[in-house]
Amino acid sequence: MSSQPPPVAGRAALWIFAAALSLRLVFALATPVVSLAAGDQAEYVTIANNLLDGHGFAIAPGVPTPVRAPGYPAFVAAVYAASGRSPRAVLLAQAVLGAATCVLLLWLLRETVEEEKTARLGAILLAGYPILIYYSCRLLSETLFTFLLAVSMLLLARHARRGKPLEAALSGLVLGLAALVRPGVVLMPWLTLGLLLLAGRRRALAWIGYAAAFYLTLVPWTMRNQELFGVRNLAARGPGFGIYATG
Repeated sequence: MSSQPPPVAGRAALWIFAAALSLRLVFALATPVVSLAAGDQAEYVTIANNLLDGHGFAIAPGVPTPVRAPGYPAFVAAVYAASGRSPRAVLLAQAVLGAATCVLLLWLLRETVEEEKTARLGAILLAGYPILIYYSCRLLSETLFTFLLAVSMLLLARHARRGKPLEAALSGLVLGLAALVRPGVVLMPWLTLGLLLLAGRRRALAWIGYAAAFYLTLVPWTMRNQELFGVRNLAARGPGFGIYATG
């Protein structure tokens, strides 16, 4: 079975990306900026602004905080730096990530289900899924996290089929980045070990590289929290609180 998709399959990915992006752009452009200043959104934006102003990863300027994982505030800060601190620019960037996630799901289903109709249907359903469209129009971490998780799972599925250790290690690295956005996936490597064992012992050997890449990605942030707050956790609040939280 060829690993290269036929031209029709490539066109399907483009159409799904275009449809998903169009939907998300409509909502991103229609969302009032004033609605982006409430609740968790305000916290993420405050941290991003303090990063850009040289006050560190902080809610109160100059006072480091362990409250949030670093991934999403860093993403907002990067978009702000490129756009003159435009909240709508973040929504537009998330629209692109959300559309790309739909294509990633298409490719993931091609790797796992190996049925083109099913793969396209899954991607089309995700393109129009209201919850993810809603989150793409909020300054919240779900869109970035879902994109990174999809990249990690696609790399893992390709490793399971092709056996390339580099794909397993890259999957672990990207999952580590996802954990720095939403820490609730910290136990995922142990589920992955079970999945790779099902794929065969030779595949499971690559788990060592996968797990090493995952946990090494977390080391700088956990060391920072250990030094400043006496805990090696990723966040004091937010996703994964019940699994991996500080007091």
